[in-house]
Amino acid sequence: MNAADVRQQPLVRAEPNSLDERLALASLEMDARLAMASAAIGVNTAHIPDEVLPPITQPVQAPEPPCPYTTPIAQLLHRARPHLEAGWCTQVLRDEKGAVCLLGSLRAAGATGASYDMAADILFEVIQRIDPRADSVSGWNDLQATSRGPLIVLERAARLASDRGL
Repeated sequence: MNAADVRQQPLVRAEPNSLDERLALASLEMDARLAMASAAIGVNTAHIPDEVLPPITQPVQAPEPPCPYTTPIAQLLHRARPHLEAGWCTQVLRDEKGAVCLLGSLRAAGATGASYDMAADILFEVIQRIDPRADSVSGWNDLQATSRGPLIVLERAARLASDRGL
């Protein structure tokens, strides 16, 4: 047999017998490919200077999502929600820590005069649907154990105001 005969004969590879052997060979092949890719990245990006980014010194504030409502009273009720989420209280409009009750959140959102009265009326209507025995917004707020109920009422009131075009 001469060298030409050897070159013409197909290369015979012994096939791995078990799944474990095949997985080991595949792992070796992937390691080789990943090493080659890593070297290629190093070569292809060698000309890019390393820039040190300045450290982030303060928390990044996400932008406020846009208000889903187009009517003024619905927008007012929607704006009241973050004030209530920041701190909720009972018995007073605003406590010494800055927490607000349901009506206090309307004031914190900028409600005055007629807009305050209309928003409070919508709140009371929603509360009456939930608890017909409630006699006032502040009285119902004071009976709540957590801010969950007032937050739900604010959202429902905003939807109701929007549906009515208020």
